[in-house]
Amino acid sequence: MPHDPPRLDLAPTRRLAASLVDMCGRDPRRLAEVLAAADARLGRHDKSFGGLKSLSVALSALVLDAAAIDALRQTAERLFGIVDRVVDWIVASSDRRERFAGDYRRVFPYLCKTPGARYWQAVSRYDAVVCEDGRFRIIELNTGCPAGFMHAAAFTKTTAAAFREFGVSGFGGSELGASQAATIRPRALVDGLLEIERAAVEQAGIEPGRVALLTDENRLTHELDLMLDDLTSRGRDARVIAAEEIAFDGGRAVHDGEPISLAYDKFRVSVPTSGNHCWREGFERRYAGFLAAQASGAIVAVNNLAAQTIAEDKSLLATLASAEAAEVLSAEDRQFVAENVLWTARLDGGRALRHGVEIDVPAYVAEHPDEFVIKPTSEGRGYGVVIGRECSRDAWRALCEVDPATPRVVQDYVEPARLSVVCQGEDGLAVRDMYLTLGLGTINGRYEGVLSRISPSRVTNVARQGFVQAVLATS
Repeated sequence: MPHDPPRLDLAPTRRLAASLVDMCGRDPRRLAEVLAAADARLGRHDKSFGGLKSLSVALSALVLDAAAIDALRQTAERLFGIVDRVVDWIVASSDRRERFAGDYRRVFPYLCKTPGARYWQAVSRYDAVVCEDGRFRIIELNTGCPAGFMHAAAFTKTTAAAFREFGVSGFGGSELGASQAATIRPRALVDGLLEIERAAVEQAGIEPGRVALLTDENRLTHELDLMLDDLTSRGRDARVIAAEEIAFDGGRAVHDGEPISLAYDKFRVSVPTSGNHCWREGFERRYAGFLAAQASGAIVAVNNLAAQTIAEDKSLLATLASAEAAEVLSAEDRQFVAENVLWTARLDGGRALRHGVEIDVPAYVAEHPDEFVIKPTSEGRGYGVVIGRECSRDAWRALCEVDPATPRVVQDYVEPARLSVVCQGEDGLAVRDMYLTLGLGTINGRYEGVLSRISPSRVTNVARQGFVQAVLATS
């Protein structure tokens, strides 16, 4: 039976924002000094998002009570289970692989579960839009590249210190000093990887060796330096390695003569016709050693290629709600998906059921741009995302044409909640309205906290604009 969906109480967050805006008006110079000091502290944590922009702090925080944290945990963990069940169902049948994941047929020979892992997914971040009334809805499944796991806590710690320095003593009836971080633990990612490796040692007899933090031809390295520091502090031999440097000797994955037991794969596979990040033709030769080791179960590869393709594909959101998925999902699961995941359909010229009404997808979407957003199925960092209400009519109609070279989905659009944020702008301290989105972090099926992002753009990507926002929990 339908029930009231979970909502976040945004009132304490808005009261904190209003207090900071008031302080900005009364003492902007002091606030600018505090913000500059916070930026300096954060700069010692990490330098940049791959050189795209420097990390910086916004004097803003998402304030969550226990009920909100529990709602986020329950949503993330239940969705994790549903996604994994459906991925398993797809992988188990050649017909279903072709029907629901045909864009990735070139990696079908390498789809195998990670040794030691209970699930197809290991490290996942489910992105959600937060509405003005506090309701949050899932908009993307980011399993291949869950950015933010190593950064989020640093933003919370740095921002909370800035609040104390400026004298922000409370918000919404709770004291900052009594608050706890509700964001993703900085050691959660590496803890999760090592947990899988330990299970692989016990279950598959894989001997511990070097840890490879792998990049591919895209050379995306965000967070790998922080992971390297964490692993080294635990006494592990770890390296950031290009995947093409991995060899396979028939029994072990090897790098420079050293056996590798665990790999964190910072890959973007996508489709070969992508204009953005993807594996170009010839990947089988470039990554032959790694692929052979992974396919033979000789390396603990996180995330595996099913997670980085099928589970990362935005089309999977449509599959979760499809009639076919009822084969593995209960009526309660399907109701959960309907209430918590925004309606999504493949933009491939077909028909789909939307809110109980069957529509011709491209024709209907072309005529109702204000209702939708269009996204490539398997890209990241905001690439190719277009919001209908921000697009010209002609450009929108062109986007609605089926393009086999760029598979796309269409998704219901909901307006994100907006917050007034004190931040450093091009001309000094400023107060800007920003849109709120969340990333629900899960590792091995466990909720590990929330990543909060604020951006002046409805298409949120903090590597280009906007901020990672502090997340605080009231005591």
